[in-house]
Amino acid sequence: MQPYPSSVLSLVRKPSAFFPLIMSLCGLAMVVVFLLFVVVPQTPVPHDERLPARIFQLLLVGQLPFMAVFALRWFRQDVRAGATILGLQLLAIVLALMPPVLLGF
Repeated sequence: MQPYPSSVLSLVRKPSAFFPLIMSLCGLAMVVVFLLFVVVPQTPVPHDERLPARIFQLLLVGQLPFMAVFALRWFRQDVRAGATILGLQLLAIVLALMPPVLLGF
């Protein structure tokens, strides 16, 4: 087993580790863009955002299979590094969900 920091850095380069992080960051970027172009200029917020809301939902739900594959594959080999990466993935999900939940969208 490799030392802790290098194993985390090597694991974060795996697709099942970085795809969920990228998907969460894309969802967060969508929310920020929506806030900047619709809420800040005080344009009336549509009742249903339709496509942007669906894409956001698909991004967040679509990363769950990647996270499951990651957990099944890497927890058996390096529990500490796998838990660190999974924690980062969960933190990214919470970060992406915070603005819509706090603003009531």
